[in-house]
Amino acid sequence: MLDSLYQTLFRPRQPLLPLTVTTGWVLVLLLSLLTGLAWAGRLGLGAAGMVLATLTCAGIYLLAWFFLSAATTLLAELQGGQGSGPETMGAIAAAFWPALLFGPLSALSDRFDRLSGILGLVVSLWIVVSLVRAVAQAHRLSLARASVCVFGAGLLAVMGLGALIGTPLLFMALFIVS
Repeated sequence: MLDSLYQTLFRPRQPLLPLTVTTGWVLVLLLSLLTGLAWAGRLGLGAAGMVLATLTCAGIYLLAWFFLSAATTLLAELQGGQGSGPETMGAIAAAFWPALLFGPLSALSDRFDRLSGILGLVVSLWIVVSLVRAVAQAHRLSLARASVCVFGAGLLAVMGLGALIGTPLLFMALFIVS
């Protein structure tokens, strides 16, 4: 883990992890399982609730992974990037592996709330830096252009979520007014 953090910060030319889509599927399934178990434990759900929470997490993570990959690929191609969709999917999945540390940090938060919060911020920044580096590697872009791709894809995701929530609310408001 410390070696990966060192590689992320000080050796940006070396690959993060094997950038394959298979790695991404394994990571998404593992994150879904861990998050589903955490949700089921916090909400006091039984075995059926644990399975439902895990499947819900898997659906959310897969949708986010596909959307982020597509938006990042589009923005990278607009900036002259040379990567492909599968390379981007693998790069994004490889960048999100530190998210596995959120499970232990959640367990740590019961006793050491501030330390858990600080370490959570460090892991989040680690993910963002890894994501920018991975997109730069996959599309052969500079770090500045890769940052524009990553943050632009995040902005598109927020706008898409706003439209997804706002459109039904707008229709309900129009129905009530008329």
